[in-house]
Amino acid sequence: MPTYYNSSEALFGAPAVDDTLVTALDTALLAIAQRYPDAVIYAPLAIGEHVDHQLVYAAAVRLSKAGTPVAFYEDIPYVLAAGALERRFGQVDGSMLMSSLVAIDGYVARKLSAIEAYTSQIGMLFGGTTQMHQRIKRYADTVRPEGSSFGERLWLYR
Repeated sequence: MPTYYNSSEALFGAPAVDDTLVTALDTALLAIAQRYPDAVIYAPLAIGEHVDHQLVYAAAVRLSKAGTPVAFYEDIPYVLAAGALERRFGQVDGSMLMSSLVAIDGYVARKLSAIEAYTSQIGMLFGGTTQMHQRIKRYADTVRPEGSSFGERLWLYR
């Protein structure tokens, strides 16, 4: 990450105008889309405004407008904060997005295990592993499609 993201304010602020990651992300995502033309690209919705999520979101929007299917996922743990999703939709044109609920019953254990791999962040973001498991499962219960136990909500451009 470039050196100008050297504080919490910078990490959760607006991306730098001359950030070279913009071009790198555009190039990488376009290469993936060209190599796998039938693939759907999954990208963060950038809830919580972490700068690297914002950069990937912007690159994915550009790719989507060029015709590549893109699904935006709700960033955990930021979406867990009251009003966070609504705030994000106020920053982007949320009216252009439609939600899709996906059952993840068979993947919850794998998802929790993947989050556990970020050992340096579990305490700061969730207060510990047990709390992380509880919060993720509680959230996944609130966005589950009918007939499933756990879900995720994805957002697609109309």
